[in-house]
Amino acid sequence: FLPEDHKTKLGFPQNIFRLNMKLSISFLIVIAATSLKYCRCRASELNQAATLFSGPVEVVSEDPRFAWLESPVWHESGKYLLFSDVQWRREEDDIVCGMLWKYDSVSGNVTKMLECSGIAGPPGPDAINGLPADIAELKEGGSNGLFWKKEEDGILLMNQHGWKRMVSLNVNDVDETTASIEPDLVSVVVDSYGGTPLNSPNDLVQSEKGDIYFTDPPFGLQYRTVDDPFGFSFELMTQDAPAVYKLSVGGDLERILQFEVSDDRSKRFGPNGIAINEQNGDVAVAITEFGNPRTEIYCRFDNGTIDVTNPCKTLLHDYRIEGPNDSFPPLVDGNTYDGDMHVLIISGPGGIYIYDTWEEELGGYGLLGFIRIDDLCSNNVVDGGYLWMTCNQRLLRIPLAEKETTTADGPIETSTPTATPTTSGGTSLIVSFHMLMLFTFLMTNYMIH
Repeated sequence: FLPEDHKTKLGFPQNIFRLNMKLSISFLIVIAATSLKYCRCRASELNQAATLFSGPVEVVSEDPRFAWLESPVWHESGKYLLFSDVQWRREEDDIVCGMLWKYDSVSGNVTKMLECSGIAGPPGPDAINGLPADIAELKEGGSNGLFWKKEEDGILLMNQHGWKRMVSLNVNDVDETTASIEPDLVSVVVDSYGGTPLNSPNDLVQSEKGDIYFTDPPFGLQYRTVDDPFGFSFELMTQDAPAVYKLSVGGDLERILQFEVSDDRSKRFGPNGIAINEQNGDVAVAITEFGNPRTEIYCRFDNGTIDVTNPCKTLLHDYRIEGPNDSFPPLVDGNTYDGDMHVLIISGPGGIYIYDTWEEELGGYGLLGFIRIDDLCSNNVVDGGYLWMTCNQRLLRIPLAEKETTTADGPIETSTPTATPTTSGGTSLIVSFHMLMLFTFLMTNYMIH
């Protein structure tokens, strides 16, 4: 590789030079093998889902004001994203009352939309001095599940852990300069079942027909003053079980699913995220159980009712968190059905799980791919040209590929090449680092010899 007169520079014999060159080549082989292994690992995880995206994971915001982000919803005409912060704390009185954040995609700014979103609106029946009786104890007293009400632009459905209810409000009534809304402009949608207050409504979804489905675990009853907030929350339930409800367009509230509570705190679980497959009516319920993270699919009968006796399909989620966060619990939280891409997208242990839903038969729920985040991811939504994800204290997104063309026989795959989503900088960063090291090593040999 070098001119003849440099091979014995400073009197070094040629055999030493040859040895160093062999070491350099060996070093290059090791680097290549390591990099290729990394490529195969990440590419194989994304697998068939690669055709859905056109770029890597982007960190939209990791604002230091964030605590625990949840439930992103996109507003198309306003070009903004709203998302909950369930654990946001008000400094003046140290209560965890939550925040509704707004990301403006035009300006790129994140601003406060509604402060204390978990207790906005008229006081609840347990109010003391206008606040929930247990607000000082709550670890997650903010808003959680969000959903735009069908056919009513600007009307936001919002679950509140502070008041343990679901409310609706017009976002145009919010004073964004003060991040507040007059209490009488917030309407209570549902706060009880059978005359008894709900546990703490968590996630929600509205079907095309207008029916609202929501989960009601005790997760909003976690107290920050106890050793085991999650397990203890089940002992504070106001209802007799964690459950899933259906609020019909006519106003009838029906409990469609309920779950037993184990005497063993370590084995307790409840329903979390919920989504509806409009293709066939299937209801997907994310089950938060740290010893068995999973999503249960409940099928719909021809008469429109849901088979609640047993899930017709259970999707198990392996623990995949690596790196500095590998001690995080195996959380499965939110989910989204996307009819255009025919996929079920689940925020699970370590990242995003993507399942095929095109086939009406159960065989359609095959794992297409996994997007590695290596963090706790709470929820996601597909809209505005992106897959948006709330992961711990970060708002992330991935640009979508061009939409598929569909026929009566199913989707036609596009040929758009895509990059492997990764928040770590991907293979290129590792390869660049290794190549820089190799170049330095070779130049050192050159200068010495």
